[in-house]
Amino acid sequence: MKLTLISQGYETIEAASGKEALNQAVTEKPDIIILDIGLPDIEGIDVTRQLRAWTQIPIIILSVRGSEKDKIAALDLGADDYLTKPFVVGNCWPGSVRLCGGLYKLQERARSKRANSKSTSNADW
Repeated sequence: MKLTLISQGYETIEAASGKEALNQAVTEKPDIIILDIGLPDIEGIDVTRQLRAWTQIPIIILSVRGSEKDKIAALDLGADDYLTKPFVVGNCWPGSVRLCGGLYKLQERARSKRANSKSTSNADW
Protein backbone atom coordinates (compact mmCIF):
# COMPACT_ATOMS: atom_id res chain seq x y z
CA MET A 1 0.00 0.00 0.00
CA LYS A 2 2.77 2.45 0.93
CA LEU A 3 4.56 1.84 -2.38
CA THR A 4 1.34 2.40 -4.31
CA LEU A 5 0.74 5.71 -2.58
CA ILE A 6 4.33 6.86 -3.08
CA SER A 7 4.23 5.87 -6.76
CA GLN A 8 1.18 8.13 -7.16
CA GLY A 9 2.93 11.10 -5.58
CA TYR A 10 1.65 10.84 -2.01
CA GLU A 11 3.90 11.37 0.99
CA THR A 12 3.28 8.78 3.70
CA ILE A 13 3.77 8.62 7.45
CA GLU A 14 3.34 5.33 9.29
CA ALA A 15 2.26 4.63 12.84
CA ALA A 16 2.69 1.25 14.54
CA SER A 17 -0.04 1.78 17.14
CA GLY A 18 -3.22 3.72 17.81
CA LYS A 19 -1.49 6.04 20.29
CA GLU A 20 1.23 6.79 17.77
CA ALA A 21 -1.42 7.46 15.08
CA LEU A 22 -3.25 9.91 17.35
CA ASN A 23 0.00 11.72 18.20
CA GLN A 24 1.02 11.93 14.54
CA ALA A 25 -2.40 13.22 13.54
CA VAL A 26 -1.85 16.13 15.93
CA THR A 27 1.77 16.87 15.00
CA GLU A 28 1.80 16.05 11.27
CA LYS A 29 -1.74 17.22 10.35
CA PRO A 30 -2.15 14.79 7.42
CA ASP A 31 -4.53 15.35 4.51
CA ILE A 32 -5.99 11.87 4.99
CA ILE A 33 -5.72 9.01 7.50
CA ILE A 34 -5.75 5.38 6.44
CA LEU A 35 -6.49 3.32 9.52
CA ASP A 36 -6.63 -0.38 10.31
CA ILE A 37 -9.14 -1.51 12.90
CA GLY A 38 -6.83 -4.15 14.38
CA LEU A 39 -4.13 -2.15 16.13
CA PRO A 40 -1.97 -3.54 18.94
CA ASP A 41 -2.97 -1.07 21.65
CA ILE A 42 -6.25 0.66 20.73
CA GLU A 43 -8.98 -0.54 18.37
CA GLY A 44 -9.12 1.52 15.18
CA ILE A 45 -12.78 2.22 15.95
CA ASP A 46 -11.69 3.96 19.16
CA VAL A 47 -8.99 5.89 17.28
CA THR A 48 -11.68 7.05 14.84
CA ARG A 49 -13.89 8.17 17.74
CA GLN A 50 -11.01 10.12 19.33
CA LEU A 51 -10.02 11.74 16.02
CA ARG A 52 -13.59 12.83 15.30
CA ALA A 53 -13.67 14.63 18.65
CA TRP A 54 -11.33 17.29 17.24
CA THR A 55 -10.79 16.91 13.47
CA GLN A 56 -12.57 16.29 10.19
CA ILE A 57 -9.49 14.88 8.43
CA PRO A 58 -10.83 12.15 6.13
CA ILE A 59 -10.45 8.63 7.56
CA ILE A 60 -10.40 5.54 5.37
CA ILE A 61 -10.66 2.29 7.31
CA LEU A 62 -8.67 -0.55 5.77
CA SER A 63 -9.32 -3.87 7.47
CA VAL A 64 -9.61 -7.64 7.07
CA ARG A 65 -12.79 -7.39 9.13
CA GLY A 66 -15.54 -7.33 6.57
CA SER A 67 -18.69 -7.78 8.61
CA GLU A 68 -21.50 -5.32 8.11
CA LYS A 69 -21.43 -4.64 11.87
CA ASP A 70 -17.79 -3.48 11.71
CA LYS A 71 -18.41 -1.35 8.63
CA ILE A 72 -21.50 0.31 10.08
CA ALA A 73 -19.77 1.00 13.40
CA ALA A 74 -16.80 2.65 11.67
CA LEU A 75 -18.93 4.74 9.34
CA ASP A 76 -21.30 5.76 12.15
CA LEU A 77 -18.31 7.01 14.15
CA GLY A 78 -17.17 9.20 11.29
CA ALA A 79 -15.01 7.13 8.96
CA ASP A 80 -15.37 8.40 5.39
CA ASP A 81 -14.84 5.05 3.69
CA TYR A 82 -14.28 1.39 4.61
CA LEU A 83 -12.27 -0.94 2.41
CA THR A 84 -11.97 -4.64 3.16
CA LYS A 85 -8.61 -6.36 2.59
CA PRO A 86 -7.62 -7.85 0.28
CA PHE A 87 -8.73 -5.58 -2.53
CA VAL A 88 -7.50 -4.70 -6.00
CA VAL A 89 -5.42 -1.55 -5.71
CA GLY A 90 -6.16 -0.28 -9.20
CA ASN A 91 -9.93 -0.41 -8.89
CA CYS A 92 -11.15 1.42 -5.79
CA TRP A 93 -8.18 2.39 -3.65
CA PRO A 94 -6.72 5.43 -5.47
CA GLY A 95 -10.17 6.84 -6.17
CA SER A 96 -11.14 6.63 -2.52
CA VAL A 97 -7.95 8.39 -1.43
CA ARG A 98 -8.32 11.14 -4.04
CA LEU A 99 -12.00 11.67 -3.32
CA CYS A 100 -11.67 11.88 0.46
CA GLY A 101 -8.50 13.99 0.35
CA GLY A 102 -9.89 16.31 -2.32
CA LEU A 103 -13.15 16.90 -0.47
CA TYR A 104 -11.24 17.68 2.73
CA LYS A 105 -9.07 20.25 0.94
CA LEU A 106 -12.15 21.90 -0.58
CA GLN A 107 -13.81 22.06 2.84
CA GLU A 108 -10.68 23.57 4.38
CA ARG A 109 -10.50 26.24 1.64
CA ALA A 110 -14.17 27.10 2.19
CA ARG A 111 -13.63 27.40 5.96
CA SER A 112 -10.61 29.61 5.37
CA LYS A 113 -12.56 31.89 3.02
CA ARG A 114 -15.42 32.18 5.52
CA ALA A 115 -12.98 33.00 8.32
CA ASN A 116 -11.27 35.64 6.16
CA SER A 117 -14.56 37.23 5.15
CA LYS A 118 -15.73 37.38 8.77
CA SER A 119 -12.49 39.01 9.89
CA THR A 120 -12.74 41.51 7.03
CA SER A 121 -16.36 42.38 7.79
CA ASN A 122 -15.56 42.70 11.50
CA ALA A 123 -12.72 45.08 10.64
CA ASP A 124 -15.15 47.33 8.76
CA TRP A 125 -17.19 48.02 11.89
